[in-house]
Amino acid sequence: MSDILAMQGRELRSEDIALIHGLLDENPKWARTRLSVELCERWDWRNAQGHHKNMAARTLLLKLERAGLIQLPPRRGGPSEPNKNRNRVPPPVPALNINETGHKENAGKFWTWVFRADLFVLFKFNKSRGSKVLLEVLGADFNGALGCDYFSAYLKYIRDCNITVQFCIAHLIRNIKYLTGLPDAETKAYGQTLLKAVKGMFHIIHGRDNLSAEAVEQAMEQARQTIIKAALDNVPSSLDDKGKEQKNEAFNMAKRFRDNGKAYFEFITTPGIGPTNNLAEQAVRFVVIDRLITQGTRSDKGRGTCERLWTVVGTCALQGRSA
Repeated sequence: MSDILAMQGRELRSEDIALIHGLLDENPKWARTRLSVELCERWDWRNAQGHHKNMAARTLLLKLERAGLIQLPPRRGGPSEPNKNRNRVPPPVPALNINETGHKENAGKFWTWVFRADLFVLFKFNKSRGSKVLLEVLGADFNGALGCDYFSAYLKYIRDCNITVQFCIAHLIRNIKYLTGLPDAETKAYGQTLLKAVKGMFHIIHGRDNLSAEAVEQAMEQARQTIIKAALDNVPSSLDDKGKEQKNEAFNMAKRFRDNGKAYFEFITTPGIGPTNNLAEQAVRFVVIDRLITQGTRSDKGRGTCERLWTVVGTCALQGRSA
């Protein structure tokens, strides 16, 4: 092999190939996904949004194997009966982003769920928008990290199954901005203080390339503490004659941080998960366009066909393949 090999947007040297061989030799039980995650960590290989490029790493490994430079471990799982597990996410999945959007079928209402990993997208229709869908697809023993919105179905699932979760900070910012537009002066000031703290964290994220890893870690921890303090200190409150809270918006925001504040900062220490749920929202966009054009499906067979076709199209797009 020449000293430098250009592949998947990276320049690979002989020591990089030696690193991969060493990881394979030292960790014979690792799956391919675990290997790609480790490479992203070792190389600090990230996209413009700061997320690890696990999909690119997985593709690079496949290209190296096809070139005869490495031998990857066998794929996990063997052939199965047709459609037997088409609605289950294949393990292991270190990180998964989830979203849901409405779907029409004649006079009925369904929900289109999207499960987006680094190397695949899975679509599933269900009449329910509840946590039972998550149990059906992921099971109770899912051991990866979920990226999702702050929604009751996810709250129940992570509570019942003790799942690691990263709630979308982009949605949090929208909720905070709502507080800043309310007429109550105290609530507005509370929202402005909290919004400033969250924006301070994103300023660190966007400028992390100019800092050492240790400095980024320290700055992010300080930002986390600042946000928590802003959310829980000096919360506006006003009780009526019956003891009922009148400033519900600020009260609910503070309660969210008391109950689930940790889940807004998992991305700091959990590889493969980002601070927002943009990956799932991007994956579902073409489905929303299809819904506007076709006005939905007409039968169970149509739904099943759409599930499979959309899953194939979305997965091929992630992997840079033609569907």
